[in-house]
Amino acid sequence: MKKITLCIIFICSTLLLSCSRVDSDAKEAAEAVQKSIAYTAEGKLDKAEEYYKIYKNIDARYQGTDEYIPFREAYQQYISAKE
Repeated sequence: MKKITLCIIFICSTLLLSCSRVDSDAKEAAEAVQKSIAYTAEGKLDKAEEYYKIYKNIDARYQGTDEYIPFREAYQQYISAKE
């Protein structure tokens, strides 16, 4: 019984950490896109590209994984909140 309890605790903590990471990555990606847009508007294209690459790297980590949909949903929420 103790092993089952420990397994359940481990699984739950893993899921919570995973969700937390997805959420923080989505927030970071949204912030990078917003900065990229702002730098583009200012004509600072090198800085805009730098932040866009940050976004693309984060997005690429999730593409083709089970976490991609939760990542995109969280990303959309952060982007919508900033507009």
